[in-house]
Order: sequence, then structure tokens, then C-alpha cells
Amino acid sequence: MNFVIEARVSAKRFSYHRSTLLSALEHGMSLQAAGMADVRIIDGCGRERSPAEVQQLLFGLRSAVKAAGSDAERPSGARAA
Repeated sequence: MNFVIEARVSAKRFSYHRSTLLSALEHGMSLQAAGMADVRIIDGCGRERSPAEVQQLLFGLRSAVKAAGSDAERPSGARAA
């Protein structure tokens, strides 16, 4: 299947093509980290999702929470090693 990643910087729109969902997710997250806005991953059926939504679909909610920071899982009095 073919995936399209769309993103925006100011008034310019960019479009990138990837052949796998995992590579589309990786590229979409890289674009977000680089400061691009409105990053969307579009599949062959026309469904649009944000990179965060795709990550949740692929890896589930627990991995999305872990990626946000492991402090949420640590007891309140515990310190990082």
C-alpha cells in the first residue's frame, strides 16, 4: 500500500510518499520534530491520521504513554536511577 505524508510550513505545503506504514510514521514524526505543522498520514483509502494516531494504532495506547515519558509510571516518591 502507498502512504502519503502531508505537512505545512507557513504557506508552503509538502507531500512525501512512503510504501510502508512504519516508514510513513517515522517520516511524519521527523517532520513534526522539525517544526512542521498539520502533519497528516494518508493511506490508500484516503483515511487521514496524525502520527500520534498511527502510533497508537500500531503499538497501542500503553506505548504512546511510555513514549510521552516514563515518569507517569513511577510511584510518586520514587527517583530515577
